[in-house]
Amino acid sequence: SVTELLEAHRKHGSLYDDKTLAATWNLLGKHAQRDKQAFVSCKGGPIEPLVEQTLRALPTMGARYVGTTAHGLAAAERATRWRSSGALWDALTARITAAAPEFDSQGLANTAWAYAKAGRASPALFDAIAAAGAAFVGEFKSRELASTAWAFAKAGHDSPALFEAIASATTARVREFAPQGLSNTAWAFAKAGHKSPALFDAIAAASEARIGAFNPQNLANTAWAFAQAGHSSPALFDAI
Repeated sequence: SVTELLEAHRKHGSLYDDKTLAATWNLLGKHAQRDKQAFVSCKGGPIEPLVEQTLRALPTMGARYVGTTAHGLAAAERATRWRSSGALWDALTARITAAAPEFDSQGLANTAWAYAKAGRASPALFDAIAAAGAAFVGEFKSRELASTAWAFAKAGHDSPALFEAIASATTARVREFAPQGLSNTAWAFAKAGHKSPALFDAIAAASEARIGAFNPQNLANTAWAFAQAGHSSPALFDAI
């Protein structure tokens, strides 16, 4: 539980390294949804030692662990009414912006998602993620491609080169995408206003073939995306 995680840190936090700190934030994010009250009551209380230790560690924390920390923090804030100090987000932003070239595909995707979900506007950070990601976007998993596109569109951060790279990779590997990934990618490109007819054709064909696996939100997002993009797909709309 959230309480047990914070108690473990109170007792043993002096022994925590970067990996353990990141794992703690990751678990806090996962537990937050079912343990909201613990977060509501911890502002200024039992979570502060963890925040302070994380602030001290961030300037030299490895890229992998920085991304995990940001993801867990964003998930916790999203699930609860608790909000961390601005200082923690500022320190995360500074470290991520500097270390973005060291991130792997999961770290870049998770970090972009975290900032978009948390509503943290940081043009320099998104520019750094875009520059790092565009260079090896072919190594991204399908979920990471969809998540990255969604995050940049949600944050309203324009990055044509990254979107072109994602469009090319997605078009080539569209059959690997889950229904949510297909709908999120279509939504992201429509929201961003990034034209990519070949991508929308590929998403339409893949979605039509698997339309029975789409949940209502996937169906709604896909229909909206194609309409917003002005991309005609009669067969897909008939299936929807």
